[in-house]
Formats: sequence, structure tokens, C-alpha cells
Amino acid sequence: MIVADGSVKLLTADELKKDYKQIAGHRIFMEMLEHSRNCSANALGNCVAGVLVIPDKERLSQPPLRFGFFLDEEQLLLVCDDERLTEVFNEMIPALDPESSEMGMIFFELLEYLIKDDMAFIETYEKRLAAFEDSMAEDIQDIPEDFDGFISRQRKDLRKLMGYYKLLNEVAHVMNEALLRAEKHQSRQLFVYLENRIGRLYSDVEGIAAYAMQIRDVYTSRVNMRQNQVMQTLTIVTAIFMPLTLLAGWYGMNFSTMPELTYRYGYLAAVVVAVVVVVAEIILFKRKKWF
Repeated sequence: MIVADGSVKLLTADELKKDYKQIAGHRIFMEMLEHSRNCSANALGNCVAGVLVIPDKERLSQPPLRFGFFLDEEQLLLVCDDERLTEVFNEMIPALDPESSEMGMIFFELLEYLIKDDMAFIETYEKRLAAFEDSMAEDIQDIPEDFDGFISRQRKDLRKLMGYYKLLNEVAHVMNEALLRAEKHQSRQLFVYLENRIGRLYSDVEGIAAYAMQIRDVYTSRVNMRQNQVMQTLTIVTAIFMPLTLLAGWYGMNFSTMPELTYRYGYLAAVVVAVVVVVAEIILFKRKKWF
């Protein structure tokens, strides 16, 4: 598929291999297409070639859009067997600046189009995590059962996005340096802006990933607090009834010479002693603020 004046072409891998053997670094470009699984770019003399791997941001678990690019002063080649690239480019064409003549500018507009809604997309993760944090009540029992699964899914998605923006930023940096060497100052300014913008996206995702970790830490601290409360209660109950257990065990020996066994009010005395011991311990624990 040839776009506009023929300077931008959408090709399949077979078309590139068959009809464009004369381009600089053809063999290296073909190897990148075959082996690169992440965003990458290399300067090949006066040309820049690389691979872009764009995740489906609505469904990060789905296969990403992967295509190669090659540009020099005369043409921009986009190489992909996936029809999604054609759809993306058809959507982008109306937004192209009609005065864009340099291939660097056109490639910039393509990259900018690919990340145009990313800030709003990233904010959905932050809002989702904030809403989840707000739903966490003080009582650990009110925290959703799928908490660990939810946080794990969010962190997995955020890690994918961090890797994507980090490598995409390197692509913009390679373009920036190539345009600097070619003294294409106007196009270079665009890629300086793009590099900064992608860097901000990376920083935002990194901050949200840290936020997810903070929420998990809060959850963990609440679980530990709840467990400590349970253990404290069990310890207090054990401490309260330990003297009574000793009393019962002592008089459970039933020696015939034990006078309390035949004492008329022996049972009543044992009850009174037990109640006094329990009340005294409760008062002591209250003063110590153990419960």
C-alpha cells in the first residue's frame, strides 16, 4: 500500500524482502524484523530502522501490534503483515500536517498518534487503585477476597507499560540523535518533545506501580494488625484462666487429707476465689491497657 505521494509505504515482510533489497542495511533490518520482540531502533548511516511493538491498551493480554519501520530522507517504510497497522494509518492520515515533507516529521506524527490517548489510559489505573483503596474499610473482613489477585493483575499490566515506554523512549532518543547528525533541527525539536513526553508517561506509570505497592503494604499491615489483635485476645484469655486451671488442678488431686474437700463451704470458697482472681486480672490488664 502506497500512501499520499508515495513517500510513505505500507509493506508486507515478503514485499520488503523481494522489492527493497537496495535499501541501506537491508539484511540488518530483516534480522530486526525476525528477532526483535520489543521496541528498538538503530541508525544505519543516514537511515534509521527499527521495530515498534505497540500493546493493545484495552486488552494488554492480547498480542501487540508489531511492525518494522525504515526511514531515510526520501521515504518511510512501514512493514507489517497485520491489518491493524493499515487501520491505524488510515485513522492517522486525516491528522497529518499537510506541510509535513520530512520523513522525520511524518514518523513523529505516527508515534504521537500511537500515544495520543495514553495519559488518559494511565489515569484509569490510578483511579481504579484509588477507588479500591477507598473501599478498604478499617475492618480487615471488609477487604475484598480477591485483593491479592487484583493487585497482581494491576502490577503486571503496569510492568508491561513501563517496559513499553522505556523502550519507546529509546526509539525517540535514537531518532533525536540521527536528526541531530543530519542537522534536521525542526524535526529534531519534535523528537525532543516526544522523548520528554514518553519519559513523563514512563514516570507516571512508575508512580502508579509504586502506589499499588503502597496499597498492598497497607493491606499487609492491616492483616498483621488483625492477627496481632487475635493473638493478644487469645493471650489475655489464656492468662485470665491460667490461675483457675492451676486451682482446679491443685484440688483435683483429691488427697484424703485435704481439709477443703470436706469443708461445708469449700465449693463456695473456690467460686469466690476464682471470681476474685478473674476480676483482679481484668482490672490489672485494663490498667496496663492490654485491651
